[in-house]
This record gives sequence, C-alpha cells and structure tokens, in this order.
Amino acid sequence: MEYEQLKIGESFKFKATSKQYGRAEFCICPIIKYGKVRKIYLTAMQQLNGKHYQIIIPNHYKIHIISVTDFTHSPKPPNMWRSVWCKEHKTFANIWYVASHANTITVREHFGDSIGLYFELI
Repeated sequence: MEYEQLKIGESFKFKATSKQYGRAEFCICPIIKYGKVRKIYLTAMQQLNGKHYQIIIPNHYKIHIISVTDFTHSPKPPNMWRSVWCKEHKTFANIWYVASHANTITVREHFGDSIGLYFELI
C-alpha cells in the first residue's frame, strides 16, 4: 500500500459529503512503542479517491495523546463511531466521521506530548 507522508503542521483536503458515498470517514491507526505514539496511519474511507497517509513523529517528541476536533462550529462535529483491530498495522483503529462543514485535516502538535488532528474549513 502506498502512503503519502505528512509532517506535523501539514494538511490535506478531502470532500466531506457526497450523494454517492454519504459522509466521509477516516480510519486512524496509531502505532505505539514503549508507551509513545511513533506513527499514525490515516486512511480515507467512503470517498471516491481514498488515499492513505502516514504521519511519522520525530523521536524528540514524546506523544502520549491523540486528539480529534474541529474548528468549523458545524452542527455535526467529528464523531468516533467504531473501534476495530487493524490487521495490517497490528493495532487498534478508530473510525471517525468527519465534521459536516470541514474540507481539510491539519496535523498539529501541542507542547511536545500530544498531537491534534483538526477538521477545518479552508
């Protein structure tokens, strides 16, 4: 599987809703080693061109928390609706509905111990 690399501070666009696929989803698979998040895999679901993204976290970050939120003030905020075991990455995965007015995901870090995935309207 081909993954696009994302760095902290980068973002990518997607289509939040469509008549054919409904509301978009993302599968978030964190890779945890020695109590710290080392990689995060994002897979776009229910989209025409479902892409795969990989966030590699530099060693000097000690990430313990992953947060998902939005800045769109939408009536339908991001919502985790399913947790599953990811056979490919051998970790748990959370499947999230996107915020209804969002079209971009931005990756940000906070104080070196948490990473935020922000649904935004840009």
